[in-house]
Amino acid sequence: MKKRYLGIAATVHDPAIAIIDENGVLLFAEALERSMQCKIAWDISPIGMFTYLENTLSRFHSDDVIWSVGLSWNYDAKRQIINTDEGSTTIDISVAPNKAAIPDPQWGRWLLELQTQYLNRLDKILPFTISSITGQPNIAIEHFDHHLTHAANASYFYAGAQPALVVIADGEGEVGSLSCFKLAGGKLERIGRSWGPGSLGGFYGTITNLIGFDLRKGEEWKVMGLSAYGQFDQEIYQDLEPLVNLHKGTILAPDDEYREFVISKYSRLRQHLKDNVMLAANIAFAAQRIFEEKMLLLLKYYQNKSGLKHLVLGGGCALNSRFNGLLSELGIFESVFVPPAPGDDGNAVGVAALLFEQDNVGHSCLVKPQFTSPYLGNEVDTVVLQRAVEQYEKVEKCPNHAMLCQVIAKELANGKLVGWVQGRAEFGPRALGNRSILANPSIPDIKNIINRRVKFRESYRPFAPAILDEHGTDWFAQYQYWPYMGAAITFATGKGIEVEGVVHEDGTGRVQSVSEETNPLFYNLISAFYKETGIPILLNTSLNVMGKPIVHSVEDALATFVTSGLDILVINDCIFRK
Repeated sequence: MKKRYLGIAATVHDPAIAIIDENGVLLFAEALERSMQCKIAWDISPIGMFTYLENTLSRFHSDDVIWSVGLSWNYDAKRQIINTDEGSTTIDISVAPNKAAIPDPQWGRWLLELQTQYLNRLDKILPFTISSITGQPNIAIEHFDHHLTHAANASYFYAGAQPALVVIADGEGEVGSLSCFKLAGGKLERIGRSWGPGSLGGFYGTITNLIGFDLRKGEEWKVMGLSAYGQFDQEIYQDLEPLVNLHKGTILAPDDEYREFVISKYSRLRQHLKDNVMLAANIAFAAQRIFEEKMLLLLKYYQNKSGLKHLVLGGGCALNSRFNGLLSELGIFESVFVPPAPGDDGNAVGVAALLFEQDNVGHSCLVKPQFTSPYLGNEVDTVVLQRAVEQYEKVEKCPNHAMLCQVIAKELANGKLVGWVQGRAEFGPRALGNRSILANPSIPDIKNIINRRVKFRESYRPFAPAILDEHGTDWFAQYQYWPYMGAAITFATGKGIEVEGVVHEDGTGRVQSVSEETNPLFYNLISAFYKETGIPILLNTSLNVMGKPIVHSVEDALATFVTSGLDILVINDCIFRK
């Protein structure tokens, strides 16, 4: 009999599933927001999960397959041993002070209650759902520690041969918001944990809401983007800095009275932020600096404690690409790695990997010297695509990939905005060349053109440079291979002016390193563009409009195309024009 390991990211937001086979190979990974076309997919109904699993599992099931199933939250565990600098202590998870201030204790309590209700629903419906789909009786659902699943996910994609420090930082887990592990020989050993309400992710969420953005919509990215436009303001910095306190490797919660003072003060300012964007930018600037300072202190503490020279980052805080770039440029660690989906959706991979590890002692799936593809989601339906081709007036087919790349490279060089849909969808929040909007980064004002005509979003949101890997050192000051678009790094002196469309206000770009190994077709397209323009970089952003997930189906892609300012849409070998 064959074995399949089904991992489910089971937090109340960013649900996802992943499937690993009996050889430890990741067959599939996708967030439910894509098929549902509902950003972050908060608190989806059991029926939504049932439908998604039915459509997906049927493709990977056969009569000779046995399924093992797990979830990324261990709410059943009542007691847990926590290692601290003062020794080991046993705590009761059910009463642990794990209500991170995001943005206040009441919000945290509500979130924890919602999480528990969500897990209860999944526990009740999943055995029946999976049994009805697969015919396998007596399905048991295993729960895993939330941060351990984060660490397993990050480790699965890590291709380094050397032992690494794995640091997980997010809003909150079962007992806290920070965990540290040693990864060596395919084994994860927990070496530290911060437990309690202190949270860097919670701090960033607080700022997100205070500025007037929406934490529930995942708009922390707006804070990070806006921070590049701000300036240091001593009063703002002094107000916000005490919200995050550290004691060795532990994040301490702020004083309740002081937190309320800060929230009250900046809530009163919120009504003026739309008229005074610079004030909001200065708040974002201070928050980003505080986040960076505190994260650096924590990482240095655990580096000194562990003696490890290579770093793997996971958890929602690892989506802070500007900090990741700063960290790599500082050279504190010999290498810095961030997986394609470091947030809660990535935990589906972590769960599947942990299930495999339990069944295959001595045969770890966490040891891989090679690049692991992020192109793990669904392909578009070719039957639907053919119907669209038959009904759409201005459409042509290219006979081969070489011609397709040449045709589209010329259009991009001439300033056309192109939607690009190829192969399997990327896993994670970044468009990595299979569900992308592409443009010529050297065109003046191209950022404003795309934001105004296509994305319908704020002007301060940046776009990413997808660069041919062999040209990286020519264009970036301290280039590192970033295949998953995990870091914003600084452009080399004089280079940014040539590609202003992908240079952020602080002189950085959230780089995607593209090689023939990582994505042959996208590599060939950028190469063709390089031959046309002498620029080995394409502007790359996700194929969606503001507030919507990246497109999932042919229908999604065509709807975005016809209702926005895109000039061309390419789906597989079909070129749609207006």
